[in-house]
Amino acid sequence: MIDIVKLRKEFGLSQSQVAEKLGCSGSVISRYETGVQPIPYDALVKLANIYGVSPSYIMESGVKGASDLTIKEIELIDVYRKSDTRAREDAYMLLSRHSEEKKD
Repeated sequence: MIDIVKLRKEFGLSQSQVAEKLGCSGSVISRYETGVQPIPYDALVKLANIYGVSPSYIMESGVKGASDLTIKEIELIDVYRKSDTRAREDAYMLLSRHSEEKKD
């Protein structure tokens, strides 16, 4: 597994430099690297571009909670988090119905 801190250092970048490229603060990068804060999909894509790797490569890096998710699942989580309460409830009900139908 790749360590995203090690990857950043291999590129000779500081947290502040990566933060500038992502348009966030160095403390956000720190939280991503330590697994305190999940990496949103758009930031994941930007990180992948900075390091010249695929988003799935970073997902497999041991970032807390990311290793077992596909890119599509990360996108879905990101959209869910950006949605209002009603949209979240609708999505949950729809997916619950589909998963119940799949069991039958």
